[in-house]
Amino acid sequence: GSGWGAGPRTAPHLPSGARSGDFRLLTHSATRGQAEGVVGEASLALTQPTGGCDRHRRDLVGGWNMEIAQVPATRTILLVEDNAADARKLERTLYALVDHVRVTQVRTGMEALANLQRRAQYESAPTPDLVILDLHLPGISGLDVLGQLKSDQATRRIPVLVLSATYDSNDIDRAYDAHANAFIPKPMGLAASTQLVTAIRDFWLGPVTLAGANR
Repeated sequence: GSGWGAGPRTAPHLPSGARSGDFRLLTHSATRGQAEGVVGEASLALTQPTGGCDRHRRDLVGGWNMEIAQVPATRTILLVEDNAADARKLERTLYALVDHVRVTQVRTGMEALANLQRRAQYESAPTPDLVILDLHLPGISGLDVLGQLKSDQATRRIPVLVLSATYDSNDIDRAYDAHANAFIPKPMGLAASTQLVTAIRDFWLGPVTLAGANR
């Protein structure tokens, strides 16, 4: 075929759907003289040499030039939100605007702590790169979750963005006293959600180097 099919493109030379850890040749056309595959965290483009000097060529193996393109890392966001409609809206906006992201959504503080501590059904859960935490949760409050997260050596470096539908100065002070990385009014509509997710994407998932970036 002339393309790789539907779906977002994850990296130069990397076909949609390919994942880190794969190693396979996906196509080889005698007329195009090109094959592509993935090795570990990098994609391979193998192209018949055309002569001349090409600074992007890295190696020559059996008559093929090999180029390496790094596969962007997938970032994991833990979204702690008990309101199903608010959670769905924010999750959909994250997937719509942020590439290479995985969103794990839980509804209670107890579930959030189980996820962060890898207990029960979350034993194999990935450590989140970022936590978006609703302040007002049933049972264990968002402030309690924040306090436990920041007092645990295994999780204290994870940035936590606290969301609240109320703009109480005492809540703001207590959140920062518990080492929240940001206190943000909860977005009430699509435009506000888009603005929030864009800011997260362009700062926390953009130029910022997060703890555990080399995990």
